[in-house]
Amino acid sequence: MKTLIRGSYVVGFEGNGHRVIRDGVVVYEGDQIVHVGKSYDGTADVTIDAPGRKLVSPGIIDAQAAGGRGLDVQQFATDVGRKDFFGPSGWNFAPSKSYLEKTWPRDEKEAALLGAEFGMARVLKSGTTTAVTPSLGPDDQSEDPAVAAAGQLGTRAYVSLPYGSASYYVDDDGTCHYLWDEEKGFADLERAKAFASRYDGAYGGLVKTMLFPYRLDACSPELLRRTKAAARELNVHIRMNSAQFLLEFYEIIRRHAKTPVQFLADLGFLGPEVILHHCIFTSGHSWLAYPGDTDVAMVADSGASVSYSPLAFARRSVALESLHKYLTAGINMALGTDTTPPDMIMMMRWASVICKMVERNVNTGTAADVFNMATLGGAKALAREDLGRLAPGAKADIIIVDLDNLRVGPVDDPIRALVHYATMDDVKTVIVDGKVVVQDGRVLGLSRDEGELLDLVQKLSDARKDAIAARDWAGRTLEEKYPPTFPMD
Repeated sequence: MKTLIRGSYVVGFEGNGHRVIRDGVVVYEGDQIVHVGKSYDGTADVTIDAPGRKLVSPGIIDAQAAGGRGLDVQQFATDVGRKDFFGPSGWNFAPSKSYLEKTWPRDEKEAALLGAEFGMARVLKSGTTTAVTPSLGPDDQSEDPAVAAAGQLGTRAYVSLPYGSASYYVDDDGTCHYLWDEEKGFADLERAKAFASRYDGAYGGLVKTMLFPYRLDACSPELLRRTKAAARELNVHIRMNSAQFLLEFYEIIRRHAKTPVQFLADLGFLGPEVILHHCIFTSGHSWLAYPGDTDVAMVADSGASVSYSPLAFARRSVALESLHKYLTAGINMALGTDTTPPDMIMMMRWASVICKMVERNVNTGTAADVFNMATLGGAKALAREDLGRLAPGAKADIIIVDLDNLRVGPVDDPIRALVHYATMDDVKTVIVDGKVVVQDGRVLGLSRDEGELLDLVQKLSDARKDAIAARDWAGRTLEEKYPPTFPMD
């Protein structure tokens, strides 16, 4: 069956880049686009009209989505931070007498399924058609919650299990220690490999898998070598959080007398199949007082991609220095959220504005740069030439964004309007693999209506506060760690 979409603005792809077609059309048959242009001479079985300042765009790729790991706790720490350990970048750093681990307690099965459905629904509503997301894994042999949610809602997802060689604990006086268990790291790698083999290609190919050595500072060199070999064996990509906060940078310097990027390069770990999440603290960053500026060139030369999640770090007062420098060096840059809400349109705006501020140059961090990151950059990071573009032969992953509202105002350049004025609420239609999964702003595959889902998630969030606070090394209540904006009676 052929479907024709007629839009005021269509972002087509020609040669090596996007182009905007005024009053254009996109035609897809099954899961594949067959035509993009000003008009179409053939016939279509279904026509979708998107008139009046509506944008027809390739689906967005969130290169670090949090949707699959269940309900997060970031809302508690959005506006405040920790004073210990150099103020690391996050809300997810400090559980039971420990540090730099997830603060959320492991969910029971039903809560995990609910959280994954909630998270993946929000991902879809933002216009994201492909999400690179972790899973905490099932407690039993039942289907993984993140995979199940992706299949249920029709999301294209790259799902992975995080693993490492070390955990962390904090003494009663607050001193942080690494607790190494190499054999557990190897066993968890085998578990991650089994997960990848089991789910790669699930739901008609919508679900793919990756290997995810979670944090550079918690992975031994041998675990990283085995991960690299396992990725070749399974023919999957690798993702890893690296160079993401100050203590990690100095810890790798202490262990190896090399920066995190230098260490990975010398280990032979970097390559086109690797996505480095964050990669902020590279040589030359103003916070480091570390001489030289060679790390960025090393990443570029290796062919590895960098996934940038601007808002997650801006909330912790941290900025990439800079997006413009990384792009100019030739690094393939993708864009991710890694926070809540998973609004990739907002992430494009933050990436653009932060770059302009860091560079003190309004001509950097352009709308074109960040739109390319959210589409073509993400696709290249996943080695998918059939994603991130509207062109014959590409997957029918398409979104329609309504720019026809008072907030956006008059539209001169639809990409600038999208990046600088729109939000995820303006996404009205999402098509993944040729199937409409969001219609009129509503996610079609939910097990209950959105209001009921939100009520259940609110109850789950409220119930977890005491459990989260109980894991604090200093015995602080949640309110002591993250004070409310104003006193609450």
